[in-house]
Amino acid sequence: MTDFTFTKATKKAAKGRIAIDGPSGSGKTYTALTIAGVLGDRIAVIDTEHGSASKYADLFTFDTLHLHRYSPQILIDALTAAGGAGYEVVVVDSLSHFWMHRRHARASRQGGQARRRPRHVRLERDAAG
Repeated sequence: MTDFTFTKATKKAAKGRIAIDGPSGSGKTYTALTIAGVLGDRIAVIDTEHGSASKYADLFTFDTLHLHRYSPQILIDALTAAGGAGYEVVVVDSLSHFWMHRRHARASRQGGQARRRPRHVRLERDAAG
């Protein structure tokens, strides 16, 4: 007979990665900030949407980093800076700018439209490529 051994469950400090998808105006940023407020007190927003997250500054407490250039490495550097600054939660609004940068760069090298890449492609692969 197989020996089944149970061990005490423990809570680990695992980091969650949550993606929120929806059409423009559907409440993605509001929802992300609501979730972020439950997950931690120090919240950073990496904003690629021309400061649109700031319209919720009267409802949520968070700091913003406005980016105007996009690449996977810039995102990695911004996330590293947020971690180093002690933020408990980081909201990236919007992540699509970082993979669209690669798509447009590839299209211009190829002299036309690049193939559409699936959204689940890992940033690390883009950064290495």
